[in-house]
Amino acid sequence: MLVYEVTVRLQHSDEEAFRGFMCEAHIPDIVATGCFEEVSFQRLGEKHFRTQYQVLNQENLDRYIEKHAPQFREDFTKHFPGETQVERQVWSIEQTWT
Repeated sequence: MLVYEVTVRLQHSDEEAFRGFMCEAHIPDIVATGCFEEVSFQRLGEKHFRTQYQVLNQENLDRYIEKHAPQFREDFTKHFPGETQVERQVWSIEQTWT
């Protein structure tokens, strides 16, 4: 299992507009691709967010990045042009406890 993590720091954007876009459109549309097992959207203080996409394997992540990510990134940029800092990382889950 892998975690594709996207961290966003807003500069001037309205936090409520950003949250609405992410929760009502962007993330549900990404979930609809069927590439991810689970998604969580999190906030760290003011204007600092991350989304963690759990993906079963590298093949599913590659499929998302090749076939879907370009259109989602373009749409995101249209809604929030030059107003955000975005960082993407891929984490390997070594072990989990419940």
